[in-house]
Amino acid sequence: MKKLLSLVLVVTLFAAGCGKKDQQVVCTSRATTNGMTIEQKYVLDYAGEGISNVEVNKSYAFDKDDAFKSFGTVINNTISNMKEAENDYIKFESSEKNKKYTTKLTVDMQKVTSEELTTLGLNKNLEE
Repeated sequence: MKKLLSLVLVVTLFAAGCGKKDQQVVCTSRATTNGMTIEQKYVLDYAGEGISNVEVNKSYAFDKDDAFKSFGTVINNTISNMKEAENDYIKFESSEKNKKYTTKLTVDMQKVTSEELTTLGLNKNLEE
């Protein structure tokens, strides 16, 4: 029984990434309401004691053309704001295809300022 518990503990620690200096946490969500499906994926890379990189992928898929077109104003404002914030360590990509908008934000957390994170809707501790 002790050997089995020891084996389970070792496998659990290995699976959790214990002992590694660089780790990654991935959080995803998906929700559908009124014909719109929103998917989000946050990828947090850890190096040493802090977050080194954040990647935020979002998609907005629509059942109906009119809802897709109406959302265009919202997504265009988002794209405009993110493009203004873009630099060597803040990257933003977007696309649209088949009644679906997709965005990807990549941030080097070692170089970004708190003010820039506020503009992006993030913070250094990712608490909000």
